[in-house]
Amino acid sequence: TWRPFVLGGFGFTKIDQDNINFGSGNLGDVELDSTYWKLGGGINYNPNRNIGLVLGASGLWMSTDGDYKNGSNPQMEKYFDHDSDTAIYDIFGSVNLHTEYNGYKPYAELTLHYLNIDYDFGLSDVSGWNADVTAGVFTPTLTTWMDLPVRAQFFVAANFLDNDLSDVTGFDSAYHAGASLLWKIGPMIPIFNNAFKDTELAFNLQGTTGDNDLKGWKASISLNIAKF
Repeated sequence: TWRPFVLGGFGFTKIDQDNINFGSGNLGDVELDSTYWKLGGGINYNPNRNIGLVLGASGLWMSTDGDYKNGSNPQMEKYFDHDSDTAIYDIFGSVNLHTEYNGYKPYAELTLHYLNIDYDFGLSDVSGWNADVTAGVFTPTLTTWMDLPVRAQFFVAANFLDNDLSDVTGFDSAYHAGASLLWKIGPMIPIFNNAFKDTELAFNLQGTTGDNDLKGWKASISLNIAKF
């Protein structure tokens, strides 16, 4: 079964990176508080009831308030100690395995991204590859709101960056754990022959850690067509 999908959302992220080291010793600490919005879409193909294949693209536009501390590197101060805007363009493909047991839907997913990151604060634009590995579970309906079902999602994930991206971000890998509440608002969108009937509004909270003392969290609201 082939299905087009759309995705979008907005959110807030807070990232702290202590003792940044680009191979030349400790350069100090960076704090980044960002707001963003995202829009994209693609095609979802299910060759059978337990396998999903996805191909899509998205854009993310982010405004960041940066703070550079405990360091005296002029380049770091130039790049990070002020407000900035960043655009991230993503072409991605994924394969996921999922099943259902007593109403619970565990899944595992591998996604490969090709990213182009457009900075406005003196760094050169960069492109590169990023791989995501995710495992999680969707719950059965927990409650209803306005007579529409609400379920939850719990997940853990790992991101691995190639050298082109890690040379700029200062880390090679990051690890996440999070949860979402998913409200099925699709029945409120009776257009295009009910093409959006599986649309869910998600309220997300995620924690992050990684190498080079990376840590942070993200809170967001997102809109997507339920894949399974």
